[in-house]
Amino acid sequence: MGIYSKIRHPIYMSFYLVCFGFWLMIQDILLLGLFIIGAIGLYIQALDEEKVLLTLFEDEYESYMNNTR
Repeated sequence: MGIYSKIRHPIYMSFYLVCFGFWLMIQDILLLGLFIIGAIGLYIQALDEEKVLLTLFEDEYESYMNNTR
């Protein structure tokens, strides 16, 4: 019943929040571009991880996906 019951990829969510916080402090357009590129890369990586987990754990992971965001 921890963080994994609410968010499927909490480490990625923490990366998004930290990077966005840095951008709010610095407000540099180059940093915003890097953040967006990194966020897209992590999103693609998360999708790939989910494909692997679905092949390894099938019904269990699909049930987990249906119960978390």
